Amino acid sequence: MQFDDKKRANRLQQIKTLKKYGGILVTSYGMVTGERINLSELRFDVLCADEGHRAKNVNTELRKNLV
Repeated sequence: MQFDDKKRANRLQQIKTLKKYGGILVTSYGMVTGERINLSELRFDVLCADEGHRAKNVNTELRKNLV
């Protein structure tokens, strides 16, 4: 699932679908930051982050939003 819909209602529906069925989430740093509360409720088996250098450091905002 590509998580980049401009309408918040559509993104919330995508999150509900992910919670129910699982899957692969492809998104951006901006979406992770903007939806951190909702995304924190999801369980990920694998997470690929284009901003890996930020996620490596436990003190960055990206890392805090991912966990």
